[in-house]
Amino acid sequence: MDFFALTQPGIGPVLRREAESLPLRDLSVDADVGFDGRADVVAFCGRTGPALLGLRTAEAVLVQVGTSGPGAAAKVAATMWEPRRAANALSVFAGLGGALRPRMGFRVAVRVLSETNFRRTDLRRAVAQVVGSTYPRWGLEDPAALELWVVESSPGRFRLGLRLDKLSRTGPARDLERVGALRPSVAAAMVLLAGRPKGWMLDAFCGSGTILAAGADAEWEIAGCDLDPAALLAAAGNLGPRPRLLRADALKLPLAGGRFSAAVSNLPFGKRFPLPPNPGRWFGGVMEELCRVTVPGAKIVLLGPRGRGLEAAVAQSRRVEELERFDVTVLGEPARIFVLGPGLRR
Repeated sequence: MDFFALTQPGIGPVLRREAESLPLRDLSVDADVGFDGRADVVAFCGRTGPALLGLRTAEAVLVQVGTSGPGAAAKVAATMWEPRRAANALSVFAGLGGALRPRMGFRVAVRVLSETNFRRTDLRRAVAQVVGSTYPRWGLEDPAALELWVVESSPGRFRLGLRLDKLSRTGPARDLERVGALRPSVAAAMVLLAGRPKGWMLDAFCGSGTILAAGADAEWEIAGCDLDPAALLAAAGNLGPRPRLLRADALKLPLAGGRFSAAVSNLPFGKRFPLPPNPGRWFGGVMEELCRVTVPGAKIVLLGPRGRGLEAAVAQSRRVEELERFDVTVLGEPARIFVLGPGLRR
């Protein structure tokens, strides 16, 4: 069977990495990461579906019904919808616990890169018509048990899939939200980039605890700091008794040196939470403190704004070396994830 998953812009390569790490002999992962205008698209092929629902860096997981090249809306819909493949996709849905009945409600979501050849609404209507021709007792509903998604993953390349992930989500839920909270899929990607769990992971800007939750889910021991008492209260409500939480300034952490095996943080962007007058120097000071509290060889994973001093601070630091970077979009803002390792002088 063919599958595909959607994730936040820029996280696709990390989703590929997570999928490739699954202990599945028959799973092959497409080398190319697509983009549908709102999300990265990663395709898979294999005989298994349940394991894909455990992908923490995915926002949605779908079993693929069909694909199509360019053309008019009716042609694209008819090419993607093949009754036998649709029946196979429905069997995967049912096998994961989805209820199938003679009368079903379904929803069609469409994302296209361009409306030059047809409007998005035209393709949605055409897909609904071909589905109705096979299952005349089905009807459009919103919300619906069955969600059919069409994404144009590259120019003129369309995929139709049946969404599966709502049947079983393994990621942690946030009971208490805060303005600017990170998407769980991005937090999971950052934790994955920190490497295999091997002790304690620190988030020095923990907010409502999204990164800490992802760390605990990946089997790290977790500890978090924040200057805002409301943030710590939200984190405690979301995480329960598991983490150690401290009110602390990230430039002066009340923590012993060399204690943590990884540090993973979403830094302030200067929008909802202001940056100091010299953000580059401040970012550099934060990295110095994170180097102090982590063990030699630890990875430090930081998400921050593009072009506001973080990149210069990374380049100028002799305590850290840039191992990887990922350009992402967070809450509509251009951002960058840095994966840092020990530099010339730890």
